[in-house]
Amino acid sequence: MLRTHKHAFAHMQSAISIFLFIPICFAESISGRVYDPAGRLVAGARVMLMQDYVKLKETKSDDLGEFVFSGLQEGMYQVQIKQPRFSLFQQSVQLGNQPMRIYAVLPLARETEAVEIDAPTTLSREKPGEPIGHSVTLGGQVEPAELIQPIRPAYPRGASTRGAQGSVVLYATIQTDGTVSDPVVLEPVDPDLEREALRSAGTLRYRPMRLNGAPVACQVTIVLDFKLQ
Repeated sequence: MLRTHKHAFAHMQSAISIFLFIPICFAESISGRVYDPAGRLVAGARVMLMQDYVKLKETKSDDLGEFVFSGLQEGMYQVQIKQPRFSLFQQSVQLGNQPMRIYAVLPLARETEAVEIDAPTTLSREKPGEPIGHSVTLGGQVEPAELIQPIRPAYPRGASTRGAQGSVVLYATIQTDGTVSDPVVLEPVDPDLEREALRSAGTLRYRPMRLNGAPVACQVTIVLDFKLQ
């Protein structure tokens, strides 16, 4: 016996797929959006597509922060984004038979303050050729953050009833204790889905990133794909 549309919809199951760090869209292309750390769209940013760090193409983000490079062959690419008062954004992309989408959050540029202090002429000075000894400590050892408690969101009943689905993209900070803080919604879909994504992000736990053995804060992009089945 055939079910009515209403009866079938009442038995529709909800499923959630979670992808960390690797969002995907549009075949044979690399596309994306540019944001500032507050989650606002950045227009007019200079976006460069490179291969082996040789520039192939260049464009600018449009009024909605969007950019796209189409007609690409499979291979490894680098995407660099520049904008005044922000630090360089760079991401490597392995393009196969699936399209790739980048959510580029530009970090604020580090300010440098130079102050010159003159010593009074009456103070004694070190003799030339007598350097003050100091030790040099090498660094550069980075251990990436590791997820130890995965996210376990629920499909909101209201969103399921309305047939709402889609990907909610979050940008957040992994603190030195492994907790996730300050999540910002980059890609809005539905209010109920966004609230559940933000709530669930707070339940994530990581082994924090370590720089030269010491824990440091780092940023993470989280994509939660809400699908009705």
